[in-house]
Amino acid sequence: MSVRENGCLALEIAGSQRPAVRLPLRTGLFRIGSSPFNDLTLTGDGVARRHAELHLNDGAAILRDVSGQGVIVNGESVAETRLKPGDALRLGSFTLSVTALPAENGVAPVTKRLDASADASFPSLLTWTNDGRTQEIDPCRPLTIGAADTCDVVLKDPYVSRFHCQLVPSSEGVVLVDLKSTNGSWIGDLRVHEVVLPARADFRVGRTSFHFEGRAAEERVELPAVFFGMIGRHPSLLSAQTLMRRAAPQDETVLIVGETGTGKELAARAIHLLSAKAGKPFVAVNCAALAAELVESELFGHEKGAFTGAASARDGAFVAAKDGTLFLDEIGELPPALQAKLLRALDTREIKPVGADRARPHRARVVAATNRDLAQMVKQGTFRQDLFFRLTVLPIHLPPLRERREDVLLLAERFVAEAGVKAAFTRAAQDALMYHYWPGNVRELRNVVATTLCYHPEAAGAGVIDDTHLMLHGPGALLAGAFEASPPAAYDGRTLEDAEATLIREALVHYGGNKLAASKALGISKSTLYEKIRRYRLE
Repeated sequence: MSVRENGCLALEIAGSQRPAVRLPLRTGLFRIGSSPFNDLTLTGDGVARRHAELHLNDGAAILRDVSGQGVIVNGESVAETRLKPGDALRLGSFTLSVTALPAENGVAPVTKRLDASADASFPSLLTWTNDGRTQEIDPCRPLTIGAADTCDVVLKDPYVSRFHCQLVPSSEGVVLVDLKSTNGSWIGDLRVHEVVLPARADFRVGRTSFHFEGRAAEERVELPAVFFGMIGRHPSLLSAQTLMRRAAPQDETVLIVGETGTGKELAARAIHLLSAKAGKPFVAVNCAALAAELVESELFGHEKGAFTGAASARDGAFVAAKDGTLFLDEIGELPPALQAKLLRALDTREIKPVGADRARPHRARVVAATNRDLAQMVKQGTFRQDLFFRLTVLPIHLPPLRERREDVLLLAERFVAEAGVKAAFTRAAQDALMYHYWPGNVRELRNVVATTLCYHPEAAGAGVIDDTHLMLHGPGALLAGAFEASPPAAYDGRTLEDAEATLIREALVHYGGNKLAASKALGISKSTLYEKIRRYRLE
């Protein structure tokens, strides 16, 4: 019986001084031992600092003893074995049981289905047992606990880190995630890094104790399918969100890969908000939208007089991000000369402003994103291989909408509700939405809903949206022929580049600055459009 057949595996840890807790096991390496640097810290006799490792990949869960002491599995000491649901492990005084989360992505069974607004009326509660204060846990966002003033729960406890831990609502329940705190997050005698909290649980950070009160069993519901603005329940999206949660506490560079409109900036913001940098700046830079000669200054800053027009010194994005997160969108469009300088900034954690004599340290964490195949660009020689490897330490792929069609109706209904309209899609409309290719992904779907409601107010008034109302080709369908050639005029002396620049400028004006729509109308890719905008200085 494999992980693939049963959904995600989990470890349940029993204890006499606390309720049993459940730790979902994600793909990758999971370390167990008494050292605080393990994924699961078990303090007690008979547990080595590094006792065992779980290797989880492609449906297999392999347990390996790395202590030389052995691990008791189902009553027998083993050095290595493949785990399955029902196995019982013993390390020192700790008993661990292997369980399988439900195959439906680990979503708990539901008694009744609530929408997001109704779900919020059944919040989980967090109580400070030291002084009796209570905080509701928003089912749509994490709750951060720490000593920093920007935390949701601010503790004046000298043993609590600035950003100590988070309570993260998920489809598996409320997850307690330690943010690499100095003194750890504890449930009884168990130091935890990521654990699904039981319905009732006590945990401790520093010298402050908390009591968590989840929903009663009869009130259990599936949490809203919203993750920092990303909407959906498809396994591929949930998998990407799991990677975001696991990448967030790290300091390494993250590369988010996905087609245009899949929500790469939302993913970057989620990683930022889930990290210890949540209260710090989040600075976004679109590398494709910058003129080639200004990219270096925008990223690293410049000194006064560094170039013509540099009337005063200016800080770049790295400095503006301080010790927060710098999001570099469309990283594949970065000019080759700047790729080497970005690599140096990532490797040395230093930047050198244009015109400066010496480099300066930076503390920003970089999250990059692209809709291009960087591996193919490396083969073509248009993207540095060493920068590619530096960026792909923690890669995350966002699936296109056509690969998660189950989420299309969920998204469309959400966009209709956000527009303040109470209307349902007919079966024909549902089929049309489900089987559309969605080259523009979620962004295109949002635009289709907005255009449909605008041009068919009668559908909104009747409360029914049919397939005949859907503007599945967006405003571009209404503008067909807008750029068709007119009868040739007398030659006016313009060059081919002049004509091309004029046509691009007219397309941008016609589409209100929407570069995706303009590029489609012109029959070129969005990246080619950005390149020509830079070349002709149209912005």
